[in-house]
Amino acid sequence: MAHRWTRSRRPAQVAGAVLLVWAAALAVLSGCAWRAYRWVADLLFILASPDNPLTFAPETFSAMHLSGFLSSGAASAALAGLVMLAYGGSRRAVPAVCLIILVLHPLDVFGWKFRQLFIRTAPIPEAFKKEQKLSPLPYRARRSLDYTRSARYGSMPEATLNRNTYLAWFADSYFGVDLPGSGFRTDYWMRPVNDFMCAMTKGKLVAGNAPADGRGLRPKEHGAGDKLVGVSEDKIQFFADAFRVRTPGEVAPLLHHPRFGGDVLFVNAALGSDAPAREWKYQIAPQANERLAAKYEVLRFDANSLRLAVDVPGSASRPWLLYCDAFDKGWTARVNDRPVPVHRANLAYKAVRLDPGKSTVEFRYSSPWRSFCIAIWYLVSSFWFGAVIWQLVAWLLGWLREPLVRGATRFLSLQDEDR
Repeated sequence: MAHRWTRSRRPAQVAGAVLLVWAAALAVLSGCAWRAYRWVADLLFILASPDNPLTFAPETFSAMHLSGFLSSGAASAALAGLVMLAYGGSRRAVPAVCLIILVLHPLDVFGWKFRQLFIRTAPIPEAFKKEQKLSPLPYRARRSLDYTRSARYGSMPEATLNRNTYLAWFADSYFGVDLPGSGFRTDYWMRPVNDFMCAMTKGKLVAGNAPADGRGLRPKEHGAGDKLVGVSEDKIQFFADAFRVRTPGEVAPLLHHPRFGGDVLFVNAALGSDAPAREWKYQIAPQANERLAAKYEVLRFDANSLRLAVDVPGSASRPWLLYCDAFDKGWTARVNDRPVPVHRANLAYKAVRLDPGKSTVEFRYSSPWRSFCIAIWYLVSSFWFGAVIWQLVAWLLGWLREPLVRGATRFLSLQDEDR
């Protein structure tokens, strides 16, 4: 016997009203964030886990990013609430709301993150380099820790980079990726550099201890800062040995020790392996010098790879190479075509164990998960772009029997029935 029934709209209406109230609250917070009220950022810092290398809320938020994050949530919650209020009795309303909250909203929020990752891993067009007339970055004592003096784009016209927009992140990451005064150093792969800055300025390795704009934290307070960031020393540095420290948090007080001279290498164990280094038990004084005067030649360099030919003195039986570029789990290394683990070194950078004598060292960066996220973002963007083009073409050629909005409304209006 057939039974016909229609779902009560009351629960859906209550859920829709709650979503609209939540949307209004997020909209108010978004406005406060745009006005740069610090207490709004503190709310998100409370949700951040200090032990998680990729926290829910990175330490550095600009008003634009934080306000955009909240306004996106407000718009998604409002759209979901309106769907529940208008079509709460439809069996397609709940899937539509799930699509908005679980798919469209995350894509909107993290779309700019995917763009940053794409800029990080893509080569810079030659035409752009020629237009900017960039000079090569020499490997010598070349930079000051004064942010305004060491900025590579400081002499460029303001209109060229438009620093108050999204392009400012691009300029800062391209010209000064390891610049101590960079305001964009804590997103994803720059988190270890932020830990280093906190250690060198007596900060704590917890979320939310940096200023709102991220500027002003420079390792100049400690005499070893110039060496550790590759200002007074090259970005490629060599050590006769390294010392293993269990956690990054235990490295911080060692780096900021008043007698530390910046000439000792501290490493953490890599994933799935233990660092082939002696455990640190204060065998030597912090001001000891473990550096090696080794020769090297850069064979290839780009954003995702570095290939070197190195010649380590024969007297060094346990040599290490330090690469002063931000550490990330996506980096792999090979020494003489043999895979070797990449270790987090001196909180911020990466190091590998070398063979005595001549070697060929290669660093490569690859992140399948981030590449997958970028591919999904491009796929969804292409879908929406194609849908708009198809709608216009179909409307011009008269292929549509009814407007797209009316068809979507009719689709959502389908009531629950059981025949």
